[in-house]
Amino acid sequence: MAVGLSILLSHFSGCSSAPSVANSDPSKAKEIASTILDAWKNGESMESLKQKTPPMFAVIDLWRDGCKLTSYEIVGDGEMVGPNVRFQVRFNCQDKAGKKIDKTIKYLVTTTPAITFIKEDG
Repeated sequence: MAVGLSILLSHFSGCSSAPSVANSDPSKAKEIASTILDAWKNGESMESLKQKTPPMFAVIDLWRDGCKLTSYEIVGDGEMVGPNVRFQVRFNCQDKAGKKIDKTIKYLVTTTPAITFIKEDG
């Protein structure tokens, strides 16, 4: 019991061996967001991002659902949220039936240790 308690106390007192994650670079994050969105606009698949050097991982529902991106705007220079950079992106696209969709969605971009572009919850 005493050993278990000391392990628990050391965990909560900051003696954890979990590595910390470095903050993402905001200017690099904006570049990455543009690269990913340009790939979509140019008709590439989301899967093709994994073949880039370095590999990029994106989850964009509209792209996955087959919408064609006609234009986008990354609003502002981003905002740090933990180790990620939050961007607001305005999309103009068409779904498979040709219906125009205009949306603004917030995404979190991570530049390290992996490159990710994922919709912010909420």
